[in-house]
Amino acid sequence: MGEFNTQLTMRDIFRKISETQPHLSDLYYTTFYYRKLVRMLREQSKLVLFGAGKYGEIVFAALEQEGIDTIQCFCDNNDRVVETLVHGLEVLSPQDALKCYPDACFVITPKDYDNEILRQLIHMGVDIENIVIFNIKNTGLMVEI
Repeated sequence: MGEFNTQLTMRDIFRKISETQPHLSDLYYTTFYYRKLVRMLREQSKLVLFGAGKYGEIVFAALEQEGIDTIQCFCDNNDRVVETLVHGLEVLSPQDALKCYPDACFVITPKDYDNEILRQLIHMGVDIENIVIFNIKNTGLMVEI
């Protein structure tokens, strides 16, 4: 019997998962929190992802894999990314996103500053019922940053 190598075994498992591209909900590591967020976001007719950085891209990819196609745009406080495209969607300032999509559900994606962004959106006039914090740390999604 050969010697067991944990690193080689884990690489093999990761390769097999990567090759088969399973649906996220089929993977054991997604949490109840993640599945609840997905159910809630599926019910929304329009979504605006707040945060066009790495976490916003991860949330976008996860929602896209879940079949959620109601994302209208990204918004971000960083002037360097405003008026650019991320995954083919326009990045707007938060104020412009609210003007264009006043009834949208705003999904806060950054892992930091979520409370500050929540306060910003409420101060701008977004109804608290139209704000969701997608706390990626609690989803079970693999994040390599």
